[in-house]
Amino acid sequence: MIKQNDRISLLKVISGILKGNSVNCALCLALRYYFLLVQEGGYSVQKELASIDIGYFLRFKGKMEAVCFEAAKVILQLGEIDHASEELIVSAVKAMSLYLRSAKQVPKFAAIKLLNAFSKKYPAIVAKYANSDIEALITESNRSIATYAITTLLKTGNEQSID
Repeated sequence: MIKQNDRISLLKVISGILKGNSVNCALCLALRYYFLLVQEGGYSVQKELASIDIGYFLRFKGKMEAVCFEAAKVILQLGEIDHASEELIVSAVKAMSLYLRSAKQVPKFAAIKLLNAFSKKYPAIVAKYANSDIEALITESNRSIATYAITTLLKTGNEQSID
């Protein structure tokens, strides 16, 4: 049993879940708690969390899509508080770009929504690694996806990219 304000115990539980084989829901919740611990800070917490590779969770495909999207969301939030490296942000954008080509609507919508959020702070990275896939979504039959695609392209566009 974990006490309410016992960060060290929570840290050990999160590390165990993230390093082991767990179910999707547990991994998603552990990733959320991971972000909260990083946000709160503290030297001992950051030292322990440095061994956890969030980029690893971006490689989950198939039945683990929720974990991949949650990892991308955590990377976005870490980037907002300047705790994410550019390499980690690039890998998140590339992973979301792969989901734009999905035949299923839900992963496609989740990916374009996250890329839209990434484009607010990192428009150059999104433009470099995902614009070609986003442009293909402009003619999407799902109007929500097409609208997100257009607004994302407007955020990442510049004078040279306009035809």
